[in-house]
Amino acid sequence: MKFAVLTMLVWFFSSACAFAVEDTPALDDKQTHAALESSGCAYMVSVMLEESMGVKTSEVDIFALLFIHGDPVRIREQRGFNFYDIKQAAAALGLRASAYKSDDLLLDLAQRKLQQQDGPYLLLKDNPEGVDRFYLYYFEDEEYVYLRDPFEGMITIERSEFNRTFVPYVLIIEGKTTEFTEV
Repeated sequence: MKFAVLTMLVWFFSSACAFAVEDTPALDDKQTHAALESSGCAYMVSVMLEESMGVKTSEVDIFALLFIHGDPVRIREQRGFNFYDIKQAAAALGLRASAYKSDDLLLDLAQRKLQQQDGPYLLLKDNPEGVDRFYLYYFEDEEYVYLRDPFEGMITIERSEFNRTFVPYVLIIEGKTTEFTEV
């Protein structure tokens, strides 16, 4: 029953958001829209929601939620979404997302994966020449880190390159939001 209500709310909000996005002047610029799509953010978030929480949403619906719950001017000027936009979109779906900074991202991800047994984790690869790209971290072995690229699928990167490649933040969907009652 709860899943049916959540699904209906997702459909309602995404339909309303999609309608609003169609009439938003900030997305009229095809170059801006293409740049936002090239980050892979909406696709990675939709995969993450399905794999971590069992919430099935389309890339289009997530794109609309990210844009509506983010700051359209900042998104357009910086040509991309950020972790705060994703946290806001997750909250609109009734999910709690948290972003963490790390001094040693690879070590912290490995420890979290071992202790919490959750994931996947959303990472951001800095691209000074263009649009930053989002990836999902799955696991690692002695030589490689296994990630999902939004355009290439599953990829590996050498462990020695990992911390130099990604910004030192990670976003994790930690569960459903809960309502607190006064005692």
